[in-house]
Order: sequence, then C-alpha cells, then structure tokens
Amino acid sequence: MIILIISLMAILASSLYMYFTQYLTTGIIWWSFPVLFLVFWLLSFLLFYGILAIMTLFMNPKKVVVHPYKFYSLMIAWTTRFLATFYRLDIVFENDHLLPHNSKFFLISNHQSNLDPIALLAVMKKHTVTFIMKDSLLNLPVIGPWLRTSGYLPLDRKNDRKALEVVALAIKRIKDGKALGVYPEGTRSRGPKMNEFHHGIFRVPQKAEAPIVVVAIDNLYRVKKRFLWTRTKVLIRICEVIPYEDIKNKTTADISLRAQTSIQKALDEARAKYSWLN
Repeated sequence: MIILIISLMAILASSLYMYFTQYLTTGIIWWSFPVLFLVFWLLSFLLFYGILAIMTLFMNPKKVVVHPYKFYSLMIAWTTRFLATFYRLDIVFENDHLLPHNSKFFLISNHQSNLDPIALLAVMKKHTVTFIMKDSLLNLPVIGPWLRTSGYLPLDRKNDRKALEVVALAIKRIKDGKALGVYPEGTRSRGPKMNEFHHGIFRVPQKAEAPIVVVAIDNLYRVKKRFLWTRTKVLIRICEVIPYEDIKNKTTADISLRAQTSIQKALDEARAKYSWLN
C-alpha cells in the first residue's frame, strides 16, 4: 500500500510538472516521464517518511501504550510489507489456516534476525500483532516512538519491577482480544541453531487464558548478506496452536519445552524437504 501511495504521488507530480513545463510551452517530451517519475518517486518517499518522522516529535518516547492506536499500527503493517519487498524476501507461509479466527492469542517464534518480525507481520495480514521487545529497541529515535504508539511493549531485563508491569500489561492486552508476540530465546541466534527458551514468559498466556500460536522461522539469517544481488526464500510455518486447556495446569517449563520441541521438529522437517534452507 505504501508503494502504491508513493507511486500515485509520483505520477501526479510528474504529470503536473510535464503539463506546466512542457505541454504549455514547447510540447510534451514523452521520454522524460520515466526520469521524472523516478525523481518524484524518491522525493515522495522522502516526504512520506519525513512526515512520519516529524510526527514522532509529538509522541512521548517513554510512554507505554495500553490501547494501541489503529493508525500507527496500520503504518507499521504497511512499512513491514514495504521492507519485505525492499529486502527481496520470497516468503513461503505454511499452515496459515491454523491461525485462530480472532486475535486473542499469544504468538511465539524462534529468532534468527532483526528481519523476523518484518517477515512475520508482512504475512499476518488478517491479524494485528504487537511484540514484547527489548527496551533498547523501543528507545531508538523515530522508530521507537512509532512502535510504542503502535502498542509494542518494552522489556527491561535489568528492572524486575518494570518487567512485571509489562507482563501484567501483556496479560491485559491479550484478555482484551489483542494478539501479542514474543521471542522466548531473548536474543537472535544469528544462524540456523535455536537458543534455549526462557520459560517464564509463558506465564502470560496462562494468566490471559489464551492459546499459543507456535511459529517456526528459517533462512532469515542469510538475508542481509545477499539481498542486494539476489532474492532469498524464507520459511514461516505455523507449527501448531496450543489450546489454553493444554497449558492451564502445566508448568511454564513444560509449556516452553513443548513449544521449542514443536519448532525444532518443524525446522528439521522443512530442512529435509527444501534444499534452499541448507
């Protein structure tokens, strides 16, 4: 959608420029249109995101939003799809039929790259998913305020009180019918191997009485090194949806083990099936 909006802006600007500088004077020079379109597309892109950047000046950079604003969430969704195109991702999305019809769920995934949420949000078009993220990411200029206003929650691992506040807000968010995601590894693996999960976060779906959507992501760790010259196939597979009834009487360690085992099984199966994952 962002590409379409910027392209329409560029077409309009190019047409007006040609009308006033060519049609009304010496006549239209048709070969100049592609050049003008490219120039105005770049200018429109800078203008569009420049306006969004200026809007962050009026946002509270430290505010934790209880109820996400739909407009900002929509801008994040459009931007992730644009970035998926920019990074030349060829996303293979499997088992999307398993996703709950409503948005009251807790999503977890393995974590290979900073591009993981971009790829995931690019294909989750029917659901608005926000994430619990490291507070350092949400403190970045421009993108930080946008993510916060869209409903992303900052997790400060060095401050137990703030961490508990975020967990309580996450539980409330899901109870209110909003989807929330997290990477239980806590950090990127930067490769095909998966780190051990931190199981404490699985208390969130227990308290929220919500199902867990288990997602396997693969091959995104390769993208940044080669996106300039080749497209990269990446896998996003819904492994399973664990019903609340299956977790309500389990320990968080048991839930974590089931989720991680499910992801590892999906990764092993996919790597045996697809040569481009090896």
